[in-house]
Amino acid sequence: MQKTLYLLEYTEGRSSALVAFYAVDQEAANEYVLNWARVHHVIFHREPSITPHPRGFTMGHRELPGHIEVEEEACEQKERPEA
Repeated sequence: MQKTLYLLEYTEGRSSALVAFYAVDQEAANEYVLNWARVHHVIFHREPSITPHPRGFTMGHRELPGHIEVEEEACEQKERPEA
């Protein structure tokens, strides 16, 4: 199963935060963000930006691949964000 890189960008006070994660599709990405916010006690005061990056993304001289391959079982376990 292939997952695509998504970036969550949201405003926190005067600064912005960026969270990278992988999801199967936009629906799974939206669900991940809701769960992630609940686990990390984040309240979105404005609509967060959830953007797919299938070609990857480079930040701070570190490249994040656009897609990853995961096994079905690992996929189900990794859908839930870690605390």
